[in-house]
Amino acid sequence: TDTVGNESGQSPVVAITVDTTAPSASVITSPIDGSEISDTTPTFSGTGEAGSLVEVKDENGNTVCSATVDAGGNWACEAINPIAEGSHTFSTETTDAAGNGPISGATISINLSPGDGDNIDDEIEDQAPDGDGNGDGIPDKEQANVATQHNQQSDSYTTIVVTGDCGTITGYNILQESEFATQDDQHFYPLGLNDFTINCNTPGATARVVIYYDKKYKSKNWKYKKYHIGNQTYSNITSQVDFATAKIHGKTVTTISYSIVDGGPLDADGVANGIIHDPAGPAIRIDRGDSSIGNTIWLDKNANGKQDEGEPGLENIRVKLIWYGPNGKYDHGKKDDKVWRTDTNHNGHYKFENLPKGKYKVIVKAEDVAKYIQTYDPDSKIDGKDTVHLRNKQNYTKADFGYTTEEWRLAKTGDNSLLWLIGLLPILGIRIKLKQKNISI
Repeated sequence: TDTVGNESGQSPVVAITVDTTAPSASVITSPIDGSEISDTTPTFSGTGEAGSLVEVKDENGNTVCSATVDAGGNWACEAINPIAEGSHTFSTETTDAAGNGPISGATISINLSPGDGDNIDDEIEDQAPDGDGNGDGIPDKEQANVATQHNQQSDSYTTIVVTGDCGTITGYNILQESEFATQDDQHFYPLGLNDFTINCNTPGATARVVIYYDKKYKSKNWKYKKYHIGNQTYSNITSQVDFATAKIHGKTVTTISYSIVDGGPLDADGVANGIIHDPAGPAIRIDRGDSSIGNTIWLDKNANGKQDEGEPGLENIRVKLIWYGPNGKYDHGKKDDKVWRTDTNHNGHYKFENLPKGKYKVIVKAEDVAKYIQTYDPDSKIDGKDTVHLRNKQNYTKADFGYTTEEWRLAKTGDNSLLWLIGLLPILGIRIKLKQKNISI
C-alpha cells in the first residue's frame, strides 16, 4: 500500500528455513588414528553433514585444511603447509550452511616420519638394480607404497608394491619358516615368507599386492601359503594368487600378485581397522618318505660315554632336525633347508618320522643342556650335533647324546679331589654335620 492508499497485487511467495540446530560433528577417517605416515602434506578425509564446512585443526588450534561436505556426506582436503616430523593430534570443527557451530569432532593421533615410512634402511632398498626393484623408474626408498628387503633365503633382494586403497607400507621383512611357532610338515619355503604391514586409507579397504623376486624361478610346482598367527596354522591360498613374470631392467623376474581386504580372511588380525598384516610365501611340497631319525639324550652319571643301567633319560630337551633340502647343501636352515623340531619324552627319547632320504643335521638345544657337560656325541666332536646320511626306509637310531654333571666329571677325572668329594657326597646320600668350638687366637 502506497502513501495515498493504493494497494499492489500479491508478491511471489518466498520460503525460508530457520535453522538453529547445530550440525553433527565431522569424523576423520583417514589418516587412521594411531597410524604412521610419511607424507608431510597428507590428505585428510572423512564424513559429515552435507553442505557443512569442515576445518581440520592441529594440536595448537591452527587450521591445517578445510573442505565442504558433499551431498554424499564425504569431504577431503590436503594440508596447506608441510607438517613437522613427530607425533601430532588433529580434530575437526564443523559449521553448517546456516552458520551454526563450530562443533568439535573427535581427535586422532598420527606419527609423521619423513621418508617412505617402511622402516627399511635406504642401503638395503638400494640392493635392487638401480635401487628400483619394480622397474618404475623411481627409487624404492622414495616411495611409500614400494619396499625392498634383503632376502636371506635367496641371498638377494625381494620387492613388494602395494596399490589400491591401501598405499603405505609400514613394515616389511622376509621370515624363515623356522621363525614361526609352528612349521609346515608338508612344505618348505625356498624364498621365505613375506611378512608385511600396510596402512589403508579407510577401514575395510582393499590392497593389491605384487611381489617382485630377483630372477625367474621355476614356479610351476609352487603353492602360495599363508601363516595364520592366531591359530598358528598354514593355509593354501594358491587359487587367489597370480604367478607371472615381468621384465625389470632387462631381466625377467618372477612375480606374485593378489588382493587383500582389510579385515578379510587374508588379513592376520581379521579386523577392519585400516591395517593389513599378511605373512605368506611360495611353498614347495615335500615328498615325505618312510625313514626316521632318533634316539636318546641321557644323564651319564658315571661319565663313561655309555648309557648304563639305571642312568635316566633327560626330559624336555629340545632337538632340531635340519634337512639339507633338494640341493643337498647345508644352508644353516635357510634357502631350501627344511627344519623340524621336537622334545625328548620322560625317557629321554625323541624321534623324527616320515623323512625323505637325504642328508640331515641333528642339533641339541644348547641352552637346555647348559648345566651339563657332554660325555658322548655320535660323531665324537662333542658339540651336541650329528650329521646323518639317511637312506630310504632307514630307521636311524644312533643319534644319542650323553651328559653328566660337574660333580660326576670331577669324580671321574680326580681333579680337585677335595672339591669333587664335597660335591659328590650329597649325590651319594651322605650327610656331614660339622661342629664348631669357640676358638680364640
